[in-house]
Amino acid sequence: MPAPGYPEGIAIRGKHVYVAGPTAFGITALAVIWRYNLESGAFTGQFPITFSNPNASMRGLSCITFGPDGKLYAIEPFVGVIRLNLDAANTQQIYSAFPPPPPTGALPNDLAFDNDGRL
Repeated sequence: MPAPGYPEGIAIRGKHVYVAGPTAFGITALAVIWRYNLESGAFTGQFPITFSNPNASMRGLSCITFGPDGKLYAIEPFVGVIRLNLDAANTQQIYSAFPPPPPTGALPNDLAFDNDGRL
């Protein structure tokens, strides 16, 4: 994983593994999801997160998972749940915003969908 490291979320879909990071207090680099070939480990692309809170003490993603719609969902602790299309345009939207967080962010640590496709 490219510097600065600190991966937090990992998801697999098809022939790719997606790794989210960095996530650590004090890191202000923009969050990115990196894509690697599952078999060879070769880097195949990246998806920088376009939503962040510029006043936050950190940026990062605490979890990623694929939804039943095939899109990737990621928790950004100072913004909310972000939905990514994983297309060439890096299309993203805030799926669910968090209320104003405490200074350390909301810090949820996992995402799951039920059998009806609800997050």
